[in-house]
Amino acid sequence: MDILAGDIPSSLLWDEAGPTSDTTFAKLGVESVTVAGRRFDVDGSPLGLLHLSATGETRVAHDVDTREAYAVKLVDEASLGPDHAPLSDEDVTALAHPCLVTVIGSMAVSVSSGKATARVYVTELCAGGDLLDTLIEHEDGMPETDACLIVRRVTSALSYLHARGFVHTRLRPSKLLLDGSGRVKLSVAGCVRGAGDRSARVEVLRGLESAGAFAPPEQRAVLAVAGGVGADSSAIAAAADAADARAADAAAAARAAGSLAGASAVVTTSLPDAGAVWAVGVLAFVLTHGALPYEESAAEALQLSPQASESLTAFVRGALASESWLRPSLPALLSKGWLEQCGSAGAGGVASESRHAPISRIGIFATPRGPSSPVDEPANVALSQPAMGPGARWAAAGSA
Repeated sequence: MDILAGDIPSSLLWDEAGPTSDTTFAKLGVESVTVAGRRFDVDGSPLGLLHLSATGETRVAHDVDTREAYAVKLVDEASLGPDHAPLSDEDVTALAHPCLVTVIGSMAVSVSSGKATARVYVTELCAGGDLLDTLIEHEDGMPETDACLIVRRVTSALSYLHARGFVHTRLRPSKLLLDGSGRVKLSVAGCVRGAGDRSARVEVLRGLESAGAFAPPEQRAVLAVAGGVGADSSAIAAAADAADARAADAAAAARAAGSLAGASAVVTTSLPDAGAVWAVGVLAFVLTHGALPYEESAAEALQLSPQASESLTAFVRGALASESWLRPSLPALLSKGWLEQCGSAGAGGVASESRHAPISRIGIFATPRGPSSPVDEPANVALSQPAMGPGARWAAAGSA
């Protein structure tokens, strides 16, 4: 697969297929929003448009007092399906992690007949585009050190979310954004609460339709057993419960036989956890190889580059284990092996996920966006790539 030649799989694209939403700021007459006691003016000009998708619209907005630029996202919640359980304002504003896009606040918007079926989110403005642009610039993959730092940030963000009962339902390069300093951050768009909650599990599985290689084989199997994406919610939930039970039994049997190192090192019963680890493994492969690990299906033999280090090879093979219960947990991925090496030592002394060197220091908006996470990065770690690539402008604030 040649990403530079335009052979870009749908699972890497920033936008989901389908018609764009007719729920826009202009159509609803929304010119400003007030969240967290602050008012933001929405830029309704053509230059203010960041993203338009099947679920809503994202634009630039400015704090009326400071004139600092932010992103304001209008989401048509009805378009997300019957199982969608939107996060509350308390949920999204409580998510505080240096590797997550910061949410300032949210508010409900009445769409028709006084019924609030849309929500506006104000977030920090990630003006550097998304990770797909980086992939396009690195035809054969980026240096392992750079890829490791990115994957560590993503894994750290996912581990933080899962530890607090949240699940990301749309993990792919289009959800990995670059802030004004070029640091990779995971968009909270696509997060739902309740790793074990029925509606959250069903929403994760329904999202497989556009996940491509980032969807693990066991989740595809669950969806097939249930009857596909359009199956009844109860059928999907029942198939997921059965799959979790089988994975737990298999892991317990393997542990009893002495073939597993211990419960803390494996994912045993959670489809969302196992799926997140799989997606991280795919991301690591894509970043270091410039291609997807599998052309057709996960049944193919996994082939890594001869230049791949032993630690990267072990990381990818572990994360992409065909059996979900054989994959290391998110905390285990961070604590040893490939990610632990770049986290504790890194290139030039990068010591934590909050100190990932920027991919590019050039953003498309000159307006500062407030203080960023503490960093102490050496210049020799910065990735050498243009700040903007094809489509970066439209992905700057993420997609639905």
